[in-house]
Amino acid sequence: MENSGIKTVFGKITVDNVKEDAYKPALDSAQIRQEVTRIYPSVSTSNNLQDGLFSTEDFGLEGGSEYKEIRVTWLPVPKGTSAEAVQAMLDKCTDAKIYKILANEPILTSGQEYAIEAGLTSLDVFENSQMVRDAEGDAIPDANGAVQFSAKFFSKDGSKGDEDRRETSIAKVEDKASLLKDDLASG
Repeated sequence: MENSGIKTVFGKITVDNVKEDAYKPALDSAQIRQEVTRIYPSVSTSNNLQDGLFSTEDFGLEGGSEYKEIRVTWLPVPKGTSAEAVQAMLDKCTDAKIYKILANEPILTSGQEYAIEAGLTSLDVFENSQMVRDAEGDAIPDANGAVQFSAKFFSKDGSKGDEDRRETSIAKVEDKASLLKDDLASG
C-alpha cells in the first residue's frame, strides 16, 4: 500500500558539544542534533484502506504544511575527542539519523535497566527526563489520555526508524463499533 504521501527529510547531524559523560567518567559524551522535516500533502490521495493508483506527485498539487522537529541525543566518545573529530566521523555516515521512540512507559536501554537494577539510579529519573511535556512543563497525554514518553537514539546506518509503541485503546474501538451498530439499527 502506498504511504499517505507524507515525506520525511532528515537533515545533516551536527555536534553541539563534547564533554565528560555524566555517568561514565572514563568516557566523554557528544551532544548531537538533527533537524527532521515532515511535509504533509495538501490533499490525501490514498488512505489506510485504499491504495492510490497514482503517486501523490502525479497530481501536481502544491505541498501542504511542514512540521520541523529538532532531535537531540548523546553519544559516548573516547576521552579527549574533539567536537571536530566527532563531526568528521558523523560526516562519513551519510545515512545516519536520530530516530524517535514514543511509548506509554519509559523507554529503557539495557544499560539503563542495569543501572536501575544495580541501584545506581531509579526509574523516576528516566520517567522525568522522557515524559512528553508542554512549554509549561505539564505532561501532554496521548489520544487515549495516557502519559506518553519519548526517547531519541542514534542509528549509524539509518536502518532504525521511528517507532510508536503507544497502545491503542480497545475502549475507543468498542465505542466506534457501538456507534456504528446504533447507526445501522436506526437506518
